[in-house]
Amino acid sequence: MIGVIGTTKDKTSRFRLTAYTSDNKLIEKEPVQYTIEKAGSYKYFWFSSNASVGNPQAYWEYVVAAGIRGANSQADVDLFISALDARKPSSEDYDFKSDNKGADEITIKSTDPIWHNSDYYKEHGIVFVVGVKALTDNATFSLLLTGPKRYEVNYTAMAASVWYPRELTA
Repeated sequence: MIGVIGTTKDKTSRFRLTAYTSDNKLIEKEPVQYTIEKAGSYKYFWFSSNASVGNPQAYWEYVVAAGIRGANSQADVDLFISALDARKPSSEDYDFKSDNKGADEITIKSTDPIWHNSDYYKEHGIVFVVGVKALTDNATFSLLLTGPKRYEVNYTAMAASVWYPRELTA
């Protein structure tokens, strides 16, 4: 049994229910290796974040990186990530992308405009779906997730009681 509760304030709640399996889950610092046989095809992975749960103002960042492996040095892949609704991203529909030639990397931060430009409450947790698109046949790649790097910032007032003026000469 699955229950769904709306969490948006004074608005109609929208939701998408998607089930993902553990065999395509990205785990921090555990590289995944995979081959996409046909150019234009995608392989999807996912990970979830609770870095803002309990502290919606916390600063955090994730990095998803892909690199080509194997003998086919001409192979290439692109990365696409969806963040708001667990949809499978593509080159036409994504929230974050990297379409470099060769290695690709996407950094996702709690301060990215996507969180401020939507009504998404990241303090309820976030599901990220990563799409890897092969640009060439037989593209063998490694995919790596790092994060969340979570930071707490403390400011300390500092005062200087002794000044040593210096004169600059040219």
